[in-house]
Amino acid sequence: MQSSRRVAFDELEAMKTKPPEIEKGEAGSIATTGASFKNMGQPGLTAYLYWKWRAHMETRERNDAGGALLYHDVVSGKDCDSSGFLGPDCSIYKLDVELFGAHLQALCQAFPQGPIVVRDASPFLTEVPFMLTFDDGGASFANEIAECLERFGWRGHFYITTNKIGNKGFLSKEEIRELDRHGHAIGSHSVSHPLIMSALSLDEMLNEWKESIEVLSDVVGRRIQLASVPGGYCSREVVAAAGRAGVRFLWTSEPTRRLSQLEQIQVIGRYAVRRTTLAPEAVDLAGCAKLTQFRQWLRWNGLQIAKKSLGRNYPVLRKRILALRKTAFSR
Repeated sequence: MQSSRRVAFDELEAMKTKPPEIEKGEAGSIATTGASFKNMGQPGLTAYLYWKWRAHMETRERNDAGGALLYHDVVSGKDCDSSGFLGPDCSIYKLDVELFGAHLQALCQAFPQGPIVVRDASPFLTEVPFMLTFDDGGASFANEIAECLERFGWRGHFYITTNKIGNKGFLSKEEIRELDRHGHAIGSHSVSHPLIMSALSLDEMLNEWKESIEVLSDVVGRRIQLASVPGGYCSREVVAAAGRAGVRFLWTSEPTRRLSQLEQIQVIGRYAVRRTTLAPEAVDLAGCAKLTQFRQWLRWNGLQIAKKSLGRNYPVLRKRILALRKTAFSR
């Protein structure tokens, strides 16, 4: 466009004579010898291909301007046992409330439009938007997390382990209803949060999804169609069982933006946030920082190899290692 404008202005006098010459069929080219500019008319092939490449990159960057973040509980200081599941393997995902506030402030600057909330009746996604998700169903969902989100006018996705409803450190039924009334999305996180979801039989998988969805549907008064896979153990069978139970949107722990679909269920990856994740890293994971996202993807896939090699021994060994590490640090 710039070269075309320069031609129009620099050769304006010469162009005045062209319409009559064109009418008579006598028009020739405009002499450009000694012109101060290099580009005449439309850009050359190299310039055109470069322009197309830049347009593609800019479009891709706009499409990548968001992603799903996976949080768990938010607690005050080192009081990790106040919300959610207990143990050092769970504590590494529990964020301090002040750090969580810093996350939201940084994310607000990076994504002023705020997170997208997928509801039960939402149409399927065409790309992964910026969204905030929270797993397990800890008591902090109703207080620290929801209150912080609502200060920004934001809403999140809350996935509930239903056999923990009403237990110490977990949400009550009324708190779940209150989250729903405030516009947050409610979903299943299974009945019992199995140690290895993908190791269950098909009947057991189906029961984990169906029973939890029935409980939550009864709590909020409508059919729940959202869910997230507990423990990071997903498989085609886990997804298929969720679909049979009526789930339409299923979130996993795989750090990816790639959307996949199995029959009538859409599968969405997420980037996990740990207790040590600082605000800039959270923005990088949700945004377009390819290196930060790649590092988490690499680590996650490395753990998949360990999980498959060790099978049922992996979570047991992981708990022991983290317990030993906690003991060592406390000395």
